[in-house]
Amino acid sequence: MSLSGLSDVPDGRSVSHLTGRNVFHSVTLPIALAVCVLVLALATFGVIAGRGLRNLEPVDRHLSAVSRLQQMALHLEALTIEGLKGNTLPQPKLEKLRRDLDAIIKSDSFIASDTPHRLATARAALEGIKTDPKASLLAAIEQVRAALGAEVPAHRTLLSGVRHDLALEFSVAGAALFVLVALGIFILMRMRSRVFRPLEMLEHLLTRLAKRDYGLASTVGVDPIVEPLIVSYNHLVNRLVELENESARNKDTLEQEVRTATETLLEQNRSLAGAERLAAVGEVAARIAHELRNPLAGMQLALANIRSEFRDRHDIVERIDLVVDELRRVTTLLNGLLDQSRVTLEPASNIAIGKNIDELLALVRYQIPRAIQLRTYIPEDVVCHLPKDGVRQALLNLILNAADAIGDKAGTITVRAVAADDKLELSVSDDGPGFPANLLKGNIVAFRTGRPGGTGLGLSIVSRLVRSLGGQMKLRNLEPHGACVRLLLPRRGQHA
Repeated sequence: MSLSGLSDVPDGRSVSHLTGRNVFHSVTLPIALAVCVLVLALATFGVIAGRGLRNLEPVDRHLSAVSRLQQMALHLEALTIEGLKGNTLPQPKLEKLRRDLDAIIKSDSFIASDTPHRLATARAALEGIKTDPKASLLAAIEQVRAALGAEVPAHRTLLSGVRHDLALEFSVAGAALFVLVALGIFILMRMRSRVFRPLEMLEHLLTRLAKRDYGLASTVGVDPIVEPLIVSYNHLVNRLVELENESARNKDTLEQEVRTATETLLEQNRSLAGAERLAAVGEVAARIAHELRNPLAGMQLALANIRSEFRDRHDIVERIDLVVDELRRVTTLLNGLLDQSRVTLEPASNIAIGKNIDELLALVRYQIPRAIQLRTYIPEDVVCHLPKDGVRQALLNLILNAADAIGDKAGTITVRAVAADDKLELSVSDDGPGFPANLLKGNIVAFRTGRPGGTGLGLSIVSRLVRSLGGQMKLRNLEPHGACVRLLLPRRGQHA
């Protein structure tokens, strides 16, 4: 995919600014209308609720006044009945009636226009109760009843007005609710066409991107609110394509470097194997030379004794001197061979066992079949004073031997390291067929192997390294099958 359009795409901040501005302009009008309608509806509800409260206050006052007036009429009727029976009217009750009537008159809570006049007439009638109690009480009752008769229809009229206002409030509230719902639907439709659909389109584009479809989205004929999103998406796609191409190049480079390192390791391993073979040959030759020097020295001594016995026979002495000279030459050759077989020892250094083994396994992974798994159980903080290359080569030989034992089958090779006090235990185990019986008895001999194509040097090299460090190598078979090699080394070995 071409990346030529990358430089023409605005940066992320410009795209975000354009997108936010378009979204704001797209939803401003619906939101403003919704806010206005909501404020208007709340204001209408407030006005109607306030008016309803104001209408209920006079109804409450009028109902209280009418109730007190009814109580007044009942008290007057009770006193009138007592007066008709010839009983003396109690003055405290009369005084209380006058005070209550004065309070009712002062309340000014009546609706009928002639009610105050009627109540004033009833109050005046109560003033003449001493002269003619019966007539005064009847006159007061008549006026109070007349006032009640006028106030009851007026109360019904007041309730009808309140009921009308409540009906109007309900109608206005219903209309406001309808308008608000309609406007909400309008806003949702507007938001769907201007916001939700662009988001759905963006979701579709991201789904394509998740499937590694790096096709650019077209900006022809799209909504203005969507266009910045599409531009931003195309910018993202171009950047992802660029990063993926760079990642692919880095991957190729890394694979090439790993392949080169692996080939170098294999070549070094082959060279080292050849060197180890020559070292093993030199070791055998040195042993033979060492064993031959003693009998040669005995032969020289015997010939010297024979020469002294036949010193008068010049012909015999001459032949004996020739043999002695040849024996001396052979001895000189054997001494030179022993001098050449001495190996320069690798100095020890502080090494982190975990890091050293991890680096080794990272490269060994390319030398063994993929069906074989490598597992490690190694503390990270173990540091030992040992020959780094010697320990590494020993582990390499053991791992490759284990891989050869498993073959092309699926299996597991486990490398463990345990440090305790001044000892280090390294072990390499596998789930292959195990060691033959002669190896378990300690018969590790160079160039002797039971595996076709083997050199017979792997365990011999490891054994020689361990001995040079003052350690031990132990072999054992695992149950139900498998082999394990344990290397017991001092944590401060001097050389290898």
